[in-house]
Amino acid sequence: MPDRKKQAKTCLQFHARTFNLPLSPCRILCDANFVFHFLQSKLGDSRESLERTLQTLIPNKVTLHCVEASLNETLALAEEQALENKALLFKTLELLRGMDKLTVGGDAVASFRMAPGEAIRKLTGSQNNRHGFVVATMDEELKQSLRQLVGVPILSFSRVVLMLEPPSEASKRFWKEMEEKKKGVGKEERKRLHEESVSLGKRARLEEEKNESSSSSLKKSKQSNYRDNKNPNHQQTKKMKSVTAKLKASKKKRMKKKGKSKS
Repeated sequence: MPDRKKQAKTCLQFHARTFNLPLSPCRILCDANFVFHFLQSKLGDSRESLERTLQTLIPNKVTLHCVEASLNETLALAEEQALENKALLFKTLELLRGMDKLTVGGDAVASFRMAPGEAIRKLTGSQNNRHGFVVATMDEELKQSLRQLVGVPILSFSRVVLMLEPPSEASKRFWKEMEEKKKGVGKEERKRLHEESVSLGKRARLEEEKNESSSSSLKKSKQSNYRDNKNPNHQQTKKMKSVTAKLKASKKKRMKKKGKSKS
């Protein structure tokens, strides 16, 4: 597995453990310049080809999302740009329109008028990226801003190679603080758990000894029953032996009496 795939796997697992980032499907929040770069790199020209490209790095199912503001920005750029970029920009717009469109705070009008970078920051910055987005962007200013947030993985192209950045320093600090809190709470908790563990251990040993003794007596009883069941004449044989012993004893008594009477 190439290093970038290992890095991507480690990054996604870190965010899944620490921030409950959903891994299947993995929610990719794309901005216009990411889609534009994808089309410009000639890696494909459809939603399906973009999904396939993302899955070279993220093996799970992916869902594509964009903010309403990206549509507005792309349309404005398409109208302003020279003819050579118009086709790509309109193709970018077409791809964005096929994605799940997100609004900030449920206000579609305000979201459409907002700058795309601001809309993405607001969506991912609330409650440690509670919606669980991986942000796909080529905007360096936006990437720098997202690195200050907690729990936001960043995806971008290095030329035509897709890369997922390692967890940001802000995310690592948050994780360390959480681990320290766990350790701090642990002293009294560990003592209580240890006492409970010792008590449970003693109880378990007593139960085990009790079960062993009862199973031992049960085993003996079963063995006795097994012998009787295995030989149906076993009880009868025992009775015959008892009767024979009694007859012998009475015969001896009679012999003794005869001997006394003769004398």
